[in-house]
Amino acid sequence: MSTVFFRKRQNFAVNRAVKPTLFVLLGSALLLSAWFCHAPDTLDYIEEPLGEGDPARIEAQKLSLQAFLEYWRAKGKFYGMTVGVVKGDKLVYSYGSGYTSGRHYSLGSITKIFTATATARMMEEGLIELDAPVSDYLADLRLERAELGSKPVTIRHLLSHTSGLPDLRYLHPTLISHPDLPFKIPPQIVPAGIHYRYSNTGFMILGEALARRSGMPLSDYVAREIFEPLEMTDTKAPQMTGASGVMTNIEDLSHFAIMFLNRGKYKGRQVLKPSTVQQMLSQPLYYPPAETTEYCGLGWRVKRGPQGIITFFHIGGADYIAAWLQVFPRYRMAILYLGDPPSYDDNTMSMLLGTQIKLGDLATAYTEAEKPLYFYQPSPPDQKTLELYRGAYAELVSGKKVNVTLQNSTLYFQRENSWAYPLSLQTNHVFTGGYMALSHDFVHEPGTNKLVGIAAYDGFYKRETPHEP
Repeated sequence: MSTVFFRKRQNFAVNRAVKPTLFVLLGSALLLSAWFCHAPDTLDYIEEPLGEGDPARIEAQKLSLQAFLEYWRAKGKFYGMTVGVVKGDKLVYSYGSGYTSGRHYSLGSITKIFTATATARMMEEGLIELDAPVSDYLADLRLERAELGSKPVTIRHLLSHTSGLPDLRYLHPTLISHPDLPFKIPPQIVPAGIHYRYSNTGFMILGEALARRSGMPLSDYVAREIFEPLEMTDTKAPQMTGASGVMTNIEDLSHFAIMFLNRGKYKGRQVLKPSTVQQMLSQPLYYPPAETTEYCGLGWRVKRGPQGIITFFHIGGADYIAAWLQVFPRYRMAILYLGDPPSYDDNTMSMLLGTQIKLGDLATAYTEAEKPLYFYQPSPPDQKTLELYRGAYAELVSGKKVNVTLQNSTLYFQRENSWAYPLSLQTNHVFTGGYMALSHDFVHEPGTNKLVGIAAYDGFYKRETPHEP
């Protein structure tokens, strides 16, 4: 997956000596999280003039994009696909390739942004508190594990994928039944509030909590509070969970993008307060200082630079589902696509990446920006930080050991009784590598910036002794 746009036995014995340290860490993290999410009334970016754009350049980019889509349709990579560009208050460009007439496309995981928006509406109405434990809304549901020294999992944690639940696409633990849920859930593997790890289950739980709190099916609440005020008349969600289920077309989805481009307003109606939009886009965790950062806010993935937010976005992808929505708030532009690839394989992902880039280039042509609107360069760690990351770690639950070494400015991660593999830079504290090139997050303590451990796809590895030079 693109570095420009997106990335792609539980042993219940535990060393009790680590618990006090983790409780102190988590207490600090929660306090700092609250500070990060205290949102001002204006959005965190410097708005640029829209500009008229160059008509010849715009036309050239349109033709290039359309030829690209027709090529891949002829290759059988999708049956129908529609793309669009939003500028300010309107959908200024759309194009359909193949079978598109009257189509309702599944949004897949972009449904999560509608769930997040519904949560924001309930927060404004006083029905939901972001920092309330999930157990306040789903009785007796305790997602946090004492073995990890975790604080209670909150609504904010579910929204920002920081609950500590695993990503079940890559980890397959024994699932647990709960009498208050219609589906099984995995055990928590990382303490809540210290690490981002994508979780479909977390949003399914959130969807259940919203339905119970509103007193109606989630699809009915979303229709009343989002679809209707945004005039999304061709959108439906008959089997919506918190994680998936919304079906729509490019025109309706553009209305949703316009609302976020206009600080929560659509055609004069304030669907969300500006401060609520800012809260959804704010950084929920402490990360080491850097000129550029990327993180997950309340639903949205966000990339930020020296002048504030560069872009926020979400993807939906599976067999017969391809959905993308990306917003460039500084220029009040957005790009989107909806499609139905029969197989979500590597070639399909390459095609979709190309579509994102070509749409981004077209959106740039509509402005007077000097660089592509999607331009983002991660801040690398310096040599001193790389040296800091070397050392010994132990997984909190199983006690499994890990050693991190440094060779020629490249970090290597080695679990006991396994081989060492290199880690590739994603941010100044997140690296990818090993199984499925998944993320390894070097977690720092709020306030002190002290390194406390590594959160990986299979658990949290607490820092032990630094590596000896």
